[in-house]
Amino acid sequence: MHGNVWEWTQDYWNENYVGAPSDGSPWMQGDYSKRVLRGGSWFFSHQVLRSASRSGLAMPNRLEIIGFRVARNIKTEDIKRLPFSSNYARKIIEFFTSKLVLHKPFMGNPSAEVEINCDPDGSIISWQITKLSENEEWNEIIRKTVEKTKAISKIPKDIDGRVPSKLFVKLSP
Repeated sequence: MHGNVWEWTQDYWNENYVGAPSDGSPWMQGDYSKRVLRGGSWFFSHQVLRSASRSGLAMPNRLEIIGFRVARNIKTEDIKRLPFSSNYARKIIEFFTSKLVLHKPFMGNPSAEVEINCDPDGSIISWQITKLSENEEWNEIIRKTVEKTKAISKIPKDIDGRVPSKLFVKLSP
């Protein structure tokens, strides 16, 4: 929030916080000809480059040191549609790499990308290699690993119990 450009807020300018809303809503009382700027900018000294820095400026005013932040309220029901947890991708990579059977080290850094279609319970419905490695031996190891996983295992669920319907996994030795 600080250090790049001053951030316009919706609040009207007030000299202090006496009477300010405590629920996070905009403060729509005060000097309506000015809006509050927060956070400082690259143009000012380090003493004002902090979230608590605030100033009032007349509207409209356009300067290269002023910007705004786009924000959105999220409803509780929308959270269920958000992407998977931050550790889920790592969990999937570890799941597949633990199943790789390597008989020798590989020269270079072969990698292949696999598209996997899943049932909600984690069963693999179908899969295909979408980006082949230049090393055909590595591609064959990937094929065997995914086929074996499809036959005897399920894709692990995320912390909320969901499994994506489609996964793209890049595998390297």
